[in-house]
Amino acid sequence: MVKVCTLQDIKSMESKKIQGQGYRLGSTHEQELEKALHNSIKSNSEITSEYKNMQVAKLSVLNSILVSKNSELGHMKNTLASKDDELKQIKDNLVLKTSEIYSLESKLLSVPIKIGGEADEKKISNSILWNDDAIASDIHT
Repeated sequence: MVKVCTLQDIKSMESKKIQGQGYRLGSTHEQELEKALHNSIKSNSEITSEYKNMQVAKLSVLNSILVSKNSELGHMKNTLASKDDELKQIKDNLVLKTSEIYSLESKLLSVPIKIGGEADEKKISNSILWNDDAIASDIHT
């Protein structure tokens, strides 16, 4: 009787050439390798999934920090604007008071003050003018 090779026999012979002798398709060793490959792919997938979850969590934390900092920055801008308004108001008030001082000074100079003669009148006038220069220099500094 002639030995007939079937397709299944040819596959078996090719697999023996590739894998070496002693291993068959569907053997225990192949199942262990497939299981190890499956476990490796599964853990790689879990690690990737966990990494994505951590990225989402980190992004959430960074967004909340950003919102907090933006709120804080907005509050600081409002405070700065308020302080600028107060400073402008104080400067305007200073200009008003300075003009009142000049007005009162001119009224004082227009009224003759005689304490003991003309020498005293001139002395008082000069001291008022000297004080006026000191006030003006203080305002501009």
